[in-house]
Amino acid sequence: MTMDDQNKDNTAPVKSLPVLCPSVVERYFVRGYKVNLPKGGILSDFCEAKSNMNDVRILRHSNRICIVTMAPTHPALRPGTTITSVSFKVTDKLDRSNNVVSGKRKRGAQWLNPSSPLCIVTCDDGAQHTVFCGIRAKLVEMNERLLSKPKLLQSKTETEGYVAIVMPKLEEANHTMDGLLTGEDYLQYRQKQETLHSVSSDKSPPTSDSNNKI
Repeated sequence: MTMDDQNKDNTAPVKSLPVLCPSVVERYFVRGYKVNLPKGGILSDFCEAKSNMNDVRILRHSNRICIVTMAPTHPALRPGTTITSVSFKVTDKLDRSNNVVSGKRKRGAQWLNPSSPLCIVTCDDGAQHTVFCGIRAKLVEMNERLLSKPKLLQSKTETEGYVAIVMPKLEEANHTMDGLLTGEDYLQYRQKQETLHSVSSDKSPPTSDSNNKI
């Protein structure tokens, strides 16, 4: 066997292995989930009762910055639904786009609780959904690209389609994820809710639509 043959034999298995490239989110952020907002709750709360599925995902960086995104279970992300607009004016007197911060301590930032509304999402079927913060934190910035490109919420949920960047208090930063579901908990939650919603649909009375005739 020649040296070239040996080199070929040594490199062949390496080339056949799949290349796994974790995303930026997977490399630098920890995922947590707050579900059934604005009320919220823990996993055991949804063992027997349906959730409204108004859920958010929190991406926490090691520098304590957190990114709020919509969780896959959010009603606005259901298949067949198209998001047509996003508004940061959550009440008559409060517009999140007016948030102005300065300095490392983010002076002047709006203070948010888990049930604080961040924006209102409108879908093509006329439904409106309020997206909530999910954690206690200061508002650093809203994703203003959503105003002109609302569909980013659906197409690039964890990246360009994030909702807001927030920052917990320094003394609370280490416990930011304590009140959130882990990835494993969230999967259990999704499976349980799919079962509950499926059972509910099976019990629904038949409609009079001619397309449903047997």
